[in-house]
Amino acid sequence: MMKPKWKCWLSMLLAGGLLLILLSGCSGGSENGPSGSSGTSDYQAEVVRLVNEIRAEQGLSQLTTNGALSAAAGKRAEEIVSLFSHDRPDGRSCFTVLSEFGVTYQTAGENISAGRPTPEAVVEGWMNSPGHRANILNPNFKSLGVGYVSGQGSYGCYWVQLFIG
Repeated sequence: MMKPKWKCWLSMLLAGGLLLILLSGCSGGSENGPSGSSGTSDYQAEVVRLVNEIRAEQGLSQLTTNGALSAAAGKRAEEIVSLFSHDRPDGRSCFTVLSEFGVTYQTAGENISAGRPTPEAVVEGWMNSPGHRANILNPNFKSLGVGYVSGQGSYGCYWVQLFIG
């Protein structure tokens, strides 16, 4: 028995929509990733958890998070959509964002990434890069803010880690 044409078209339309979602690379969600009940992105929280797991395996202290540092990282994630660089779009150092959000620090580091669709993928990428790995394993860093933007730019998703000590 043959399906009516409208059912065939509907099936193709639904299959095409699913294919677009699967091929988009980065997970959907709001600008700051899928929201958790705490108001902090599940993706951002998972990056912190993974980093702290890696640090624990190396005998290093856990990194804490705070709202101001996370907000600064979120701002940097928005900025790297238009300029994928450790410099800000206006040419200033990436670390100038910290003072804008009232974050004080003695030492700081930044990791950026684009196109990695999950927290696991972005942390794995950072750990496979000597400079990024050094930031994650730096014993002088005590706090971490994570920024995440999806659905924008040519890479679809952008990540920032800001570390302070």
